[in-house]
This record gives sequence, C-alpha cells and structure tokens, in this order.
Amino acid sequence: MTSRETTSDEALFSLPLDEVLARTAARTSYPGGGAVAAWSCASAAALVQMVARYAGEPGLGALDEVLPYGSELRRLADDDADGFAPLLAAWGRPADDPGRRDAIRSAAARACDVPLRICEMGLRIAEHAARLAREGKPDLVGDAATAAYVAHAGVRSAARLVRINARLAGDDTLADRAASLTGLAERAVADLDSTPR
Repeated sequence: MTSRETTSDEALFSLPLDEVLARTAARTSYPGGGAVAAWSCASAAALVQMVARYAGEPGLGALDEVLPYGSELRRLADDDADGFAPLLAAWGRPADDPGRRDAIRSAAARACDVPLRICEMGLRIAEHAARLAREGKPDLVGDAATAAYVAHAGVRSAARLVRINARLAGDDTLADRAASLTGLAERAVADLDSTPR
C-alpha cells in the first residue's frame, strides 16, 4: 500500500472495473490488500442487498444494516492508502533519527484503523449473508452463500493487515481484536456447506 500520489485522485470504485484490475496488477503499492479487502466486502454487501430484497421479512434487517456499508467500503478502499502513507514516511526517516522508532509505532497503529473497520463490516455482512442462505429465498441460497464466503475472505484479509501493522505498533490489543473478528466470521460461515437447501 502507498499514498495515492502515484495514481489519479479519482475514487477507486468510480473507475471502470478493467482499470481497477489493471491498477491492482501494476507494479505499484496502491491498490493493495486493503483496497481489495474493502472491494471484496463491498461486493458481498451488494449481493446481500439483492438477496434481502427477495427475502421479504427475513431480509429487512439485513437490508437496513448493509445498505450504507457499500458507500463506506468504497471510501475505505481509498482511505486505506492514505492511512498507510504516514507509515511509509516514518520508514523513510534516517535510521539514526531518534524519533524514527516512535514514529513507526504510532503510524503503524493508525494504519490499523481502516482494515479493522473493514473487518467489522465484513463480519456483519457475512452474518447476514449466512442467515439469508438459511432463511431467505431458496433459489438465491447460492448468492447468499457466495456473499458470506466473499465477506469472510475480506475479513480474513483485512485482519492479516491489522496483525502486520499491530506487530509494528507493539499493540497486541489491535491484533487480538482482528483475531476475534476473524473467528466470528469463521463461525458465521462454518455451517453453510451443510445447509440443506
């Protein structure tokens, strides 16, 4: 991940999909893992919205909660790079700079904010999707399950980024929070393969 200074200032999600994929594949740090985790969860959220609209009463709560997640995840895909920029700047300080170590720790802790938020939203998306796979329209169980699996992948990916940054920050509480969210997402999707629908 890096600052978006190497790309245009356009929001990532406003670009055509082909361009998003090309930028992700390019030899640059942005878009990176955080943007892709946000993108994964946003895709899952969109599927949950579609399934919920067909589900009637069982879908109302899911739709109400997940609907705003799409716009927030689109913003977080960009914010992740901006949140990581101070850490890049701290790493760029001279090795003998007496404030370098503290700057890295502080910036690494801040770099956890966006992926942690992605984890939180991804968990709720996975939970709603798994419930809709069990209780929603039977014809759409595959779509709901896909949403659950994709959201789970987004949570795991973002949590890994948190753990990396938390280690640099020397903050076990951040890593523990990410691990807890990952475990909850794992449980949310654990029984989907055995769902008799």
